[in-house]
Amino acid sequence: MGQFLGGAGLGDMIPWFYAMAGFAALVMPLLAGYIADRHTGPVRLLAVCHALSATAMAGLFAYALGHPRPDGAATLALFGAATAFYTPTLPLCNATALAALRRSGADTTKLFPRTRLWGTVGFVAMMWMVNTVWIVPGEGIGICFGGDSTHAMDRMQYTCWQLGAAALLGFVTAAYALLMPHQRPAATYDSPISLRTMLKILRKGNLGMFFLFAMLIGVAQQINNGYATPYITHYRALEGFVGTFGADNATLLMSLSQISEVLWMLCVGAVMARAGVKVTMLMAMVAWSLNFLCFALGDPGSGLWVLAGGMIVYGVAFDFNTVAASLFVEREVSEGSKATAQCLLVMMGRGVGASAGMFAAGAVVNCFCRWTVTPGGRYLMGDWLPVWLIFAAYCAVVAVAFAVFFRSSPAK
Repeated sequence: MGQFLGGAGLGDMIPWFYAMAGFAALVMPLLAGYIADRHTGPVRLLAVCHALSATAMAGLFAYALGHPRPDGAATLALFGAATAFYTPTLPLCNATALAALRRSGADTTKLFPRTRLWGTVGFVAMMWMVNTVWIVPGEGIGICFGGDSTHAMDRMQYTCWQLGAAALLGFVTAAYALLMPHQRPAATYDSPISLRTMLKILRKGNLGMFFLFAMLIGVAQQINNGYATPYITHYRALEGFVGTFGADNATLLMSLSQISEVLWMLCVGAVMARAGVKVTMLMAMVAWSLNFLCFALGDPGSGLWVLAGGMIVYGVAFDFNTVAASLFVEREVSEGSKATAQCLLVMMGRGVGASAGMFAAGAVVNCFCRWTVTPGGRYLMGDWLPVWLIFAAYCAVVAVAFAVFFRSSPAK
């Protein structure tokens, strides 16, 4: 998305687009959790959210297809609508999977990560497609890996066709959700959603402290989503990197992060069972710092192995944080508040944390880098080294604070 926005002349608005998920996470997941817990069950609401998100994304695709230089406000409004309905799907998927596993008598700590990893497999498949497939109306569809190909910049990773693919798969996912077994709302549940209800969850044990750190580390993923591919792609304009496979295939290269997710997902249950939630979360925070440090020291040329190392530890950062947090919250709250608590987790991490963090990250990037038109295209050029070092230092500080202030028994 960052590469499409940069090419469309909206590069300076990247923080706003990625912060939209944060804004949506402040309200939508908690609202969805309330509706799922008390009225519809998670499965039906999951189908509705995917269908509405796909409809908005299809509208954005149609608009962008007809406007090579789209208006920022119109693009942001359509993207915001798509994001608002998509954001609740993650906690609703978690609630759906965990409920199904509990009904079957399965060990959720072991089987939930194995279930969750298939979402990442799909993510990798789509990254490869978006990286390599080019579409030009009137000329056709093809595949290339950049280099000297005349269609290198027509690939989906640089154009609005990525939005069309997202819309299509959104409708497919909505249809699939309708085929899943219906889950009834909880027979009993806590008081109607309110500030009092949220405070009750936050005051339970050390959940309040846990949600605080979920908010602080939630900044990291949005930084990676928003700026990793524009950073790698800017090397296409630097002498010595023109035509290199890494610089020409940023999205494909970044798929190593998701492949790493799949592999580490197989380990997270065992790690959490042995080490507990504190050590597991701490490992994730340290991995985020190492991820950014590798971006600071690597490049898509001779330093490609360093970038690849950063993407390998990304799997630890994302999986250990996401899965450990979901399982910890699942254990700590009552049956009638499970979907709401999962949504509150998303609200804190991907809402408050991601929104504030994305604007802070955008300010850091804009201090050192600018979108620049070059003979090869429009790229985010500048001094990236201090940018990645600042992000790495931030995650390291959060990890130290978590180690000092968060208390959890080994069993949790």
